[in-house]
Amino acid sequence: MATRAQVLDVIPIGIGAITQSMHGMVTFATTELEWSANHVVKKAPIS
Repeated sequence: MATRAQVLDVIPIGIGAITQSMHGMVTFATTELEWSANHVVKKAPIS
């Protein structure tokens, strides 16, 4: 069994990992959106 102190030590690490993975997901989604937008703009005929 983990002691209470060990559990409390791990909580900030867990929060940091979740925050980082969420940030990574947002960055990835933003990059995908930008790439898609650029792709559409390049294919669009220039009037």
